[in-house]
Amino acid sequence: MVSIWFDNRIASIMKIGIDTSFYTALYANGRVKENALISPTIGLQRLPVIFVLFKMDYTPLALSWASLITYALLGCIVKPIMIVKLADYTWKEILQTMYVCLMVTLVAVPIPLVAYSILNVEECLWHSFSVLVISLVSVAASIWFLGLTKNMKEMLLATVKSKLNNR
Repeated sequence: MVSIWFDNRIASIMKIGIDTSFYTALYANGRVKENALISPTIGLQRLPVIFVLFKMDYTPLALSWASLITYALLGCIVKPIMIVKLADYTWKEILQTMYVCLMVTLVAVPIPLVAYSILNVEECLWHSFSVLVISLVSVAASIWFLGLTKNMKEMLLATVKSKLNNR
């Protein structure tokens, strides 16, 4: 049960965090047509693979793994190539961004995983809520300390202050 939940979460993170975030660079340069054609085409390639795996009596967990591999391929290989070729980014910029994302993830994930393994979330709603809060704090802290530059932090704080003052 935990394995299926964990695999689905990782696939979702890959899609939202890596695959979708690179879409913004293509959208900003007006190159969404290529993305709209390539990404779904690669996503469709997993259907015959999943069909064959199911025919070979693999569990539905194979679907999660196929999604994970697809989003990893899109987010770590295809989208960066598209951004370099179509949006005039450099490989250095792409790799720096991916490095920061990797560091944030590596720092943010262990604490919620430990909390999830210690607390029995299936028996108590309070434990589930505790893991949720721990996860949010862990992710926010790792983004703040590792993912944001000084200028980004200043802009974020200024935006939050202006929103609070306008209330």
